[in-house]
Amino acid sequence: MAKLDELSEIERRDLRLQFSEDPVSFVTTILPHLFPTAPPWFHRGILAIFWRRCKFLELYGEVDEIIENFVYDLDPKNPSLGTAPIFYRDSNGELCMEITPFTQVRMPRGFSKTTLCNAAVLHMLLEAIYKFPVYLSYTSTHAEEQLNTVKTEIESNERIHAVWGRLKPPMGQGVWQTDNIDLLNGVHCKARGRGQQIRGMNHGGNRPDCIVFDDVEDRESVKTEEQRKQTRDWAYNDVLPALPTVGDHYPVFVLGTLLHSDSLLITFEGDPRFTTVKFGTRTKRDQTYGSIWPLIQGKIQALFAAAEKVDQLEAYYLEYEGEIRNENTAIFKARYIQHRPVVDGEHLVHAIALDPAISESRRADFAAIVAVSQSLRSGTIWVRRTWAKKGASPFELINTYFDFHDQFAVGGEQCFHGIESIQYQAALIHLMKAEMFRRNRYFEITPITHSTQKDARIRGILQPRYASGVLYHAEKFPELETQLKDYPKGKKDLPDALAMAVALLDPYAASNADPTIDLGDDEYEPLILEAAV
Repeated sequence: MAKLDELSEIERRDLRLQFSEDPVSFVTTILPHLFPTAPPWFHRGILAIFWRRCKFLELYGEVDEIIENFVYDLDPKNPSLGTAPIFYRDSNGELCMEITPFTQVRMPRGFSKTTLCNAAVLHMLLEAIYKFPVYLSYTSTHAEEQLNTVKTEIESNERIHAVWGRLKPPMGQGVWQTDNIDLLNGVHCKARGRGQQIRGMNHGGNRPDCIVFDDVEDRESVKTEEQRKQTRDWAYNDVLPALPTVGDHYPVFVLGTLLHSDSLLITFEGDPRFTTVKFGTRTKRDQTYGSIWPLIQGKIQALFAAAEKVDQLEAYYLEYEGEIRNENTAIFKARYIQHRPVVDGEHLVHAIALDPAISESRRADFAAIVAVSQSLRSGTIWVRRTWAKKGASPFELINTYFDFHDQFAVGGEQCFHGIESIQYQAALIHLMKAEMFRRNRYFEITPITHSTQKDARIRGILQPRYASGVLYHAEKFPELETQLKDYPKGKKDLPDALAMAVALLDPYAASNADPTIDLGDDEYEPLILEAAV
C-alpha cells in the first residue's frame, strides 16, 4: 500500500469503492495482520451479510457451499416447513441475496466471530455507512476492548491513513474515550456491556442507526431463569427500542454462540423480524466434526473426543454444533442406550450387516458394518462390534467383513450375513463370493433391499427395541451412540447398518425365543430379503 502522499484522489476513491464491493479485499489489504490469507467460505458469507454485498463471492469460489449452508428456517417453531437460502441464483444465473435488516449468525466458539465483527465495524466507521453505530458485548470491559481494537487501527494503521486519511480528531475537537468515540467523518460510536442503558441514547440529535451484538451472553448470564429474563428484557425493552422509530431499514447484527436452550439467541430466532443462520462445525454435506473449517478440523475432533470421554457432550453440542439435545423429544434417549456384557453360556445367533456406500460422489455416506448377537432364550440383543469409514475401497470392505465373520461365525453358532444390494452395490456380493473361493471360507450372503427410506427403517426397527430395553451395547461404541443421540440430525450410517443386522436375525431368533418372555410392542418396518446366494 502506498503512503498517503503517494495516492491520488482518484486512486483513493477507486480503492474505497473496491473495498465497499469486496470485503475480502478490504480485510486482506487493510488488515493483513488479522487476515493473512483469504477467509474461508463461511467467513466470506458472514462478511457478505455485514457488507450487504454478495457479487464478490464469485471471485473466491465455493459459492455452492455458501448457498447450501447459509439458510434459515422458514418457521423456527415448525422445522418441517424447511429452510430458505440467503444466497441464491436468479433466472439469469446471477448471485443474489435476500435478508432482513435484523440478522443473527450463530457460530461455534473459537471460530473468529469477534475478529470478523471488528473488521465489519471498522469498515462501517471508515466509510460512515452508519452515523451512530452501537457495539454491545457481555461486559462493558469486553465491549471497550473491542472498540479499542478498532480505535488502534484508526490511530496507527498506515494503510487506513493512505486511503481514508487520519480520522482521529485532534485533542479538544472530539471524543476519543474507551467507550465513546467521534471520527472526523462525522461518525459517533459507543460500546456498551449487557445490561447497560441504551434506550434514549442521542448524539447530535441522532439516535443509534445500527446495533451490533457480539456475544452479549456468557455462561454466568444464562445460569438461571431470572438472569436469562433480565437479558431478554434488556434487549427488547432497552436496546431494540433505541433505534429510530421511523423507518424499518436500521440494521441489527447479532453474532453469538449458543449457551442455553432459553438464551437470547433462541428468542431472537423466534422473532419474525430476524433472519437466523445457524452454524455448527459440520457442513450440511459433510457431517464430519470440524468439516466446515479444515484448518482446525483436528482441534474440533479432539474437543469432541474429550467432551465425549468426560460426559460433557451436551455442552459441546451447544457451543460447537449450535444444537440443543432435548432428552424429552429425542428419538433415542440417552437412557435407552444401556451397556451390558453378553451373558456367559447364552445360546446366541449372530448377524453381520454391511452398508457399502460405494460411490465417488462427495455426498457419499460412510460405509458401515455392524455385528449383533441375540439370545435364543430371552430374545435379548447385543451390539457386538461396529466399523465405519468414508471412501473405503471394495477390497477394504471385503477384508473387514471377513474379519467380522471370523470373529462371530465360530463354534457352530448360527451367523447370518447381509449386504445392502442396490444397483452397483450388488456387484460387491459377487466380489465377496470370489473372495470366499480364494480363502476357502464359505457362507451365505443375503442381499438386502429396502421397502422404506433410511429414517423409517431406523425408527421402525431400532427405536422400539431400545425403548423396551431388549437391545444393549456389549461395550461402548462412541460413534454409533453419537449418531443415535444426534438422530435424526447428522450421520445415520451406523444406525442403518444396525437396523439391517437386527432385521437379519429377528425372524429366525424370535421363532426360537422363550415364549414366556414378554418383549413388549415390537413392530418394525420389514426389510425385503432376496434369495440367499
